[in-house]
Amino acid sequence: MKQPVSQLFEVHLSCGGYADSTIDSKQRAVRFFIKTFGDMQLDDVTYSHAEDFQRVLRQGGRGAKTINLYVIHLNHFFEWAIKRQYLKANPFFGLQQLKVEYKKQPMFSNDELIRLFNVARLRWKVLICFGLLGLREGEALNLVRTDLHFEDEYILVSPKKDSSQTWPWQIKNQKQAYAPLPKIITLPDMVIPFHLLLNKLIESLPPGQPYVCVVPDYYAKQIRQKKEGSLRFRKKLCPWGNFDRDFKSLLKKAWIAPKSFHDLRRTFVDKLRKAGYDLKEVQTLMRHSSISTTAKYYINIEEQELVARVNKMFEHYVTNVP
Repeated sequence: MKQPVSQLFEVHLSCGGYADSTIDSKQRAVRFFIKTFGDMQLDDVTYSHAEDFQRVLRQGGRGAKTINLYVIHLNHFFEWAIKRQYLKANPFFGLQQLKVEYKKQPMFSNDELIRLFNVARLRWKVLICFGLLGLREGEALNLVRTDLHFEDEYILVSPKKDSSQTWPWQIKNQKQAYAPLPKIITLPDMVIPFHLLLNKLIESLPPGQPYVCVVPDYYAKQIRQKKEGSLRFRKKLCPWGNFDRDFKSLLKKAWIAPKSFHDLRRTFVDKLRKAGYDLKEVQTLMRHSSISTTAKYYINIEEQELVARVNKMFEHYVTNVP
């Protein structure tokens, strides 16, 4: 019995038990496939379609990392279809992944962090601190008051259920995880009273709003859309309209070259490494499912430091030439 890709793909998703973020990524891959070729019958898809899919994505300006991820999603789908006897051969089998060029990973210098903190308002100050403690954007924005354990100095990064005050959200890679919640965060020439700032922000929230970092107007809009059934997955992941744009505006005020909120997380890795934490400990604190992901952070940082040391060596040599 012939079945279109879209119909069988929905069955595939319902059987997988995937996290919301994975479902969203898989759906984007299949939507692009259908947009390119139409909603084909499953057994009409050939290896040529797989090659064309990869080529069209490249021509459309997608990065190699995104293209490889989309190909992996479709490859998994067709493998699943074979196991369920919907298909005899995987049309994506043997398709070579594109080479990913790893660029220099930006981090924040201590001077940049101080400038950023000085121009930030209270909510952004708290978010910057969460980023420096290794939280992802979605993790920080989906924290509720009960996730913060001030006395024991830890954050419980936990999934959220669908309720009258919260929307469903899942933590990446794990069922729940722990993150540090220090009373103060010390930078050269600056001591940040983190607990004090965090409590001040919580006190400013409207009664009944559990989310710590979400702007009250955005929270009210999210709850209204949830009741109407129009709350999209992206808004659950990042319940802050134009978060990236607002962060870039903050960087401009601080005279800092373009960076992302995620670069605060990379800065956290650098500080852990310099403090002597080993790779396994950093993996735990970063909540990476694979230690190879953590190793990429380490290797990239060490390469940058090595280049800087060589540059200093030659500068020293030149300035000391007789």
